[in-house]
Amino acid sequence: MSHNPPPAQPTTAAELADRWTTDPRWKGVERTYSAEDVVR
Repeated sequence: MSHNPPPAQPTTAAELADRWTTDPRWKGVERTYSAEDVVR
């Protein structure tokens, strides 16, 4: 049986913001905080 590891966590605010805009999982999610707030 093969097991795929989860995708790597973003390490910068820019990577996280990019994931939020390109990954279909996050489509339509409204946030009251920024990617910069999350990585602090």
